[in-house]
Amino acid sequence: MATTGTDLSQAAAAFIDAFNRADWEAFRGFTAPDCMYTETGTGRRVEGADAYVELCQGWKAAFPDVTGDVRNAIAHDDTVAMEIVWEGTHTGRLETPGGTIEATGNRIHVEAADWVRFVDGRAAETHHYLDVLMLLQQIGDARTRAIGGRRRRAATIALPPCVPTRATCARPAAGSPGSAPQR
Repeated sequence: MATTGTDLSQAAAAFIDAFNRADWEAFRGFTAPDCMYTETGTGRRVEGADAYVELCQGWKAAFPDVTGDVRNAIAHDDTVAMEIVWEGTHTGRLETPGGTIEATGNRIHVEAADWVRFVDGRAAETHHYLDVLMLLQQIGDARTRAIGGRRRRAATIALPPCVPTRATCARPAAGSPGSAPQR
């Protein structure tokens, strides 16, 4: 059972390693039966170990050689935050909330953050912050071609409907809790 920051970091690294090897039995062993997974870049949310494993198998079907390299990790209480770089080749169909993207054969190098809360040594809640715009650009998805160097302006027009845009971000009003101090 993971109880220290080191234990949690090791459990999180083993969790990612099981995904890298497509060892779904081991992956399921690191996952709480009633886990919740949120993928902010795509808007997907699944509940339960079976649904989470199926979602991960879908990523592996689209990118069979994909691996996550944990660059940094920090643990506090029951949670581990990891910086991860995902690398692989898009050789399978990528099923997304916005439709299917056929294989392109292109390589990806995508940065992400993964926050995992553990209960009794198993992942109970995962929040995956994935740079979906970068992923779509790297695989050559047509919906991102217009973005190019003008990412901010074009992103609100060119992104697939499953990806939150800049316009959906709320900023706290000046002087309210969570706002930046005034200078």
